[in-house]
Amino acid sequence: MGRASSRKKYRAPRGTGSRGKGRKNWPWYVAIVLIVGVGVALIAFSRGDDGAEAARPTVDDHFHASLNVNICGTDIGPAPEFEQAADNANLIAGVHSHGDGLIHTHPNSNAEAGDNATVGLFFRYGGWSVSEDSITAWDDQTHTNGDSCEELDGREGVLRWSLNGEEQDGNVADHVVACGLACGDENDQIVIAFLPEDEEMPAPPEPVAPSDLPTEENPEASVPVPEGAVPDETLPEGTTPPGDGAEPPASPPAS
Repeated sequence: MGRASSRKKYRAPRGTGSRGKGRKNWPWYVAIVLIVGVGVALIAFSRGDDGAEAARPTVDDHFHASLNVNICGTDIGPAPEFEQAADNANLIAGVHSHGDGLIHTHPNSNAEAGDNATVGLFFRYGGWSVSEDSITAWDDQTHTNGDSCEELDGREGVLRWSLNGEEQDGNVADHVVACGLACGDENDQIVIAFLPEDEEMPAPPEPVAPSDLPTEENPEASVPVPEGAVPDETLPEGTTPPGDGAEPPASPPAS
């Protein structure tokens, strides 16, 4: 019995030896833990980013942005009212015009929410187009960088745009229509102008009262999601969401 007991005591140091060997491998275990931790953090950050994008605007939001288009020094007036997509009369969409000088944005689906709710989407839904260097608006004329402005001594015009009175760089078609008038302030006042580079940009318009929000005169005003709304996660055929190097989708909106 004594010998058996001594053997057990002898085997214990062997175990201790193997634990010592494990301690030599601790840098490897630490590296694995760090790699897993970084991976989890990146996934969480990515998901958080997506959530932030989806919040501006979501299918529960109702935003308005004023939009003025100036061609060679002349304001061409508000975008005409439209309720269906220009290329699909059955498509009721959530980024559209009531003819009041505002972009009305209340997405009917995720296909129109977040980064998809752009100025480019509004133009495409209305049957027009806008890019970094060209515009075809409701004056039924195409104006491309380098075209002359006869009204301004024949000088060459370029496509420019401003947001809340400050001239911007980049493609106005990619601008996501965010809060603004729906939040009780004057943000997202957008001016698109085809003008010579040395011409002063037009001032943003005075805020307009949205025509589809409740008022004392029309307390029942509301915006239900109508039949024919863009299916969830679906964009009109032949369109590309912004962010892929292409301009936003094309087809007209709903009320």
